[in-house]
Amino acid sequence: MSLLDDYAALTEACGLPRFDGQLVPYHPALLQMMDLRAFDQMFFKHIPGFDKVVAAYDQMGPTFVGCHKGKPIIIVGCIPLWDGVSELWMLTDTAITSFTRPFWMATKRLVEILTVELSLVRLQCTVCSLNLPAIKFIEALQFKEEGLLQAYGPDQSDFFMYARVTNSDGRLIQ
Repeated sequence: MSLLDDYAALTEACGLPRFDGQLVPYHPALLQMMDLRAFDQMFFKHIPGFDKVVAAYDQMGPTFVGCHKGKPIIIVGCIPLWDGVSELWMLTDTAITSFTRPFWMATKRLVEILTVELSLVRLQCTVCSLNLPAIKFIEALQFKEEGLLQAYGPDQSDFFMYARVTNSDGRLIQ
């Protein structure tokens, strides 16, 4: 069994129990329980039925919900594009500002586990260029900015492309 299929072991590996946190499988009701940050709300505002897009993302690749005392704080998903390459996506609750460090540490460990378990050499992610907390968060996860995607967002905002590139044993090569 893959560690990605054992939520209790994954929660432990990500260090969440000491913060009253846990990782659980995605369920649409958890998304409805979230008070999404403004930059995450943008997708729902500009893309009709974006909740169905999130559900489709969940079917395409592993998706995890980080909770604190049962309250969803962050949703992290990984969509395989082709062998060795996946797209990371996240949605965050406004409460993440109260739990930034533990959920950053857990997400960092989750990214490392995803990289090994899925045999990734490249994990990429787009971040709105105006979303400074998300830029700080993704850079702390050791993603490197690769370039500007002009008018990329659903509101025509600019996004940065970030990537975390590793060698075959999972070590960063950037």
